[in-house]
Amino acid sequence: MEKPREISNRNNIILLIIGIVLILVAGGALLCKRIIMQENSGMDKNLLWVLFSIGLFIIVVAIMLRILNNQTNDYLKNLPYSFDYEKELSTYLIVGKEKVKKKNGAENYKNYSEWKEHVCEQRKTGDINIDNYYHFMIRMFRSRKVYAKLVMSLVMPIEIAFLSIIFGNNAYNYNIYEIVVTIIILSIFFTINYLKITDEIHFLKDYISIMFPEKMEEFYRNES
Repeated sequence: MEKPREISNRNNIILLIIGIVLILVAGGALLCKRIIMQENSGMDKNLLWVLFSIGLFIIVVAIMLRILNNQTNDYLKNLPYSFDYEKELSTYLIVGKEKVKKKNGAENYKNYSEWKEHVCEQRKTGDINIDNYYHFMIRMFRSRKVYAKLVMSLVMPIEIAFLSIIFGNNAYNYNIYEIVVTIIILSIFFTINYLKITDEIHFLKDYISIMFPEKMEEFYRNES
């Protein structure tokens, strides 16, 4: 079996070091009363206390992120059916692309055929119950389809509501420019989310068709 992906704690360690340095510098200056400009300057003391607080905040964030990373790494060691969804999705999205930034431990394949061979290898090497694994993937596929429908169901009512405000009798009570900007921002937000979930649906559909060829008649019958 392929070695589980592990999320690096390097960035969290860097954050921790930065926080410690800030606390040591600001705390040391406060304790020794060595103010950079004027010893009795309240502003300088306030600045040092701000730096000390920022350092403490960074340390807390770094520790929390490290704990979350460790929990994620523990989960990655015991994935259901050894299926690393984020890695496989990221791999699928860069198939055939050159000079792309790899995320989530993604692998690069020159074309669809190479990626298909990679998926087939997973079936050969994985000691899994095919029927159980298939239904696990189907649940994941259906949840993404439901989410895509939810996103689209929210777009039209929101746009209609804003347009009714713009062209309604009480339009003069509102700042039209703010409404237009809000519509644009929401449209971009929903579009990005819809495109992302659509990519996930396409990935799951292709993955299922390769991993479970004997189930495809049942798949198309149930999902049509």
